[in-house]
Amino acid sequence: MKIDLLRSEIQLSSNKPIRLSNARGALVHCMNGTIWITVEGETADVFLSPGQDCRITRNGLCLIESLDRGNIRLEKARQTSGLKARLTLASLTEWRIF
Repeated sequence: MKIDLLRSEIQLSSNKPIRLSNARGALVHCMNGTIWITVEGETADVFLSPGQDCRITRNGLCLIESLDRGNIRLEKARQTSGLKARLTLASLTEWRIF
């Protein structure tokens, strides 16, 4: 499924991460729960608490999961070209370590 990053809100569960691709510049807001973000090529993972946010800095694979039950809101990156940032939503059953 392809979703434009226009202030979408997504409910997450543990062990069911979503997969983002080509989402550099998108902003992930933690609405509730504890959110775990890992991005291919980054040296560290990010953990968000309610009210915190994180900007995705790369177009590589990005996995977002809640450690319990949580909600995130996504904001589309401001575009300087005609390219659209999109995310691919997929239910994954296991983490891949890069």
